[in-house]
Amino acid sequence: MSGISQQDDEIIWVDSDTVRRADHDRAAYVIVYQCQWDLNGSLCQMWVEGDDGEMHTHLREYHGVKGDTKDVLTCRWLGCAQERKLGSMPRHVMTHLKIRYGCSNCTRTVARGDYLRAHLRNIEACSGANVVVVPGPHARVVGRECSVLL
Repeated sequence: MSGISQQDDEIIWVDSDTVRRADHDRAAYVIVYQCQWDLNGSLCQMWVEGDDGEMHTHLREYHGVKGDTKDVLTCRWLGCAQERKLGSMPRHVMTHLKIRYGCSNCTRTVARGDYLRAHLRNIEACSGANVVVVPGPHARVVGRECSVLL
């Protein structure tokens, strides 16, 4: 399936579920990132939504990353060879996308959503704040009538 990036009108390849989400609401948009998982010398290059759940699904369905959540495996993202537990791999891959999570009440941004949720719990002045997702530098937007540019 293909989607049109509203940033620069390039054609990018995403899975059918991503296309359905982008098409569900014509005014909505979905932020995607190009997968850089090494497939024995060539890169995947499919575009994947930038969240833990979608990355987990992509790694399982397209790269066979399966097993017990405590199994240790090597990250095959371009330029990385860190070892992580399988259950932590999607969150680790998200760090390669350079997505940041910000507090809507203060200027704090962090690399992981769970760190920001802890900030919201522990800082009284920010307890009612929202999590703001700050897209990484290589993000693309897919959606039919998107007016948001990254």
